[in-house]
Amino acid sequence: MDNLLLHPKTRASLANVATAQHQAIALVGKPGSNKYQIARQLAKNLLQIDSLEHYPYYLEILPDDIKVSVEQIRDIHQFIKLRVPTESKSGINRVLLIYKAHKMTSSAQNALLKTLEEPPSGTTIILTTPSRNQLLKTVISRSQTIDILPVDKASATAFYATHATIDNLDSLYAMSQGQTGLLDSLVTNQDHPLIDKITTAKSLFTANKAERLIMVDELSKDREKAQSLLDAMLRITHASIVINSRKNDKSALSKW
Repeated sequence: MDNLLLHPKTRASLANVATAQHQAIALVGKPGSNKYQIARQLAKNLLQIDSLEHYPYYLEILPDDIKVSVEQIRDIHQFIKLRVPTESKSGINRVLLIYKAHKMTSSAQNALLKTLEEPPSGTTIILTTPSRNQLLKTVISRSQTIDILPVDKASATAFYATHATIDNLDSLYAMSQGQTGLLDSLVTNQDHPLIDKITTAKSLFTANKAERLIMVDELSKDREKAQSLLDAMLRITHASIVINSRKNDKSALSKW
């Protein structure tokens, strides 16, 4: 995990589960907290391999459009029937990742329960979710949960100290609110779903009243998109207030 920017408590928790056998591990963190990359690195650590690409005893389940279906969970049942000829020093020789596990339908979560209750020896299931409350209690209770906590600004500054000078790290950190996945994408100019939402939010802030009404009318038809946009608007507002407070720009602050 040395190549990842992590909160010390999160790093310690990940180190602990990497040396113990758990039937299921739930990574819990807000959108932008880098759960996908952390989950993949954890899988490599558990399997003690350098790459997951084409590895036959690693399986990823990703949302199909907007949900993880019961049919996708049935793929898991087929996967765990495969005989694993290799033994790992960690005792784990097969890992499956359900990314955005909160997108599982109730039927899919119930279908997963049997596997969680009677997992094959040497198998670990990794789940990612923004909140414990978005998974059935029966699912989360059978999982070892790890909170992916936001990092502080000092840790972020130290982590990126080896990179080229980043003049606007203060504002990027404020925008990310310490969520490391979003922060890294902002710093390295890589794509991230939240960056698209931030761009839309900036457009909404600068649009005239008529344009705003059209945008809001469209967004009101999609609850998830509306919630993501509100989150992006809050990030922009938070970053602007933090930066302008440091500059003591009372005029800009009064506008916010």
